[in-house]
Amino acid sequence: MRMFLGVVAAVSLSFGAGVAAGQASYISGNDLYRDCTAPQSDSTYYQLTASCTSYILGVNDAFVTGSIVAGLVRAEETSSTMEMLCVPVGVEAGQLRDIVVSHLRNNPAERHESASLQVLIALRTQYPCA
Repeated sequence: MRMFLGVVAAVSLSFGAGVAAGQASYISGNDLYRDCTAPQSDSTYYQLTASCTSYILGVNDAFVTGSIVAGLVRAEETSSTMEMLCVPVGVEAGQLRDIVVSHLRNNPAERHESASLQVLIALRTQYPCA
């Protein structure tokens, strides 16, 4: 797990998204959870749902791209061969969203933390590399 978090930090820094200790990130787990669980009766339900799913996919894609940039995986390898996070080929966006929402729902004490870190923890917990 220590290596995983080190990779997350390295990837974040490589994209200029590093955050100083104690500094809040732009989007917290609370923000993401609120968007992901908006009621259908909300007038912005479709925008919030799309925002939620797009954010989760963006974090996953940034991790994959960052891993390639950091030299942890070759560009021609699929995500199923990555050492830190192994999302199987064929997993759909809705599945990733469900996994992240479940993680946020079950870990309310961590929701004030960075949404991107919470996404990576949720996906790594569900799809660890063998």
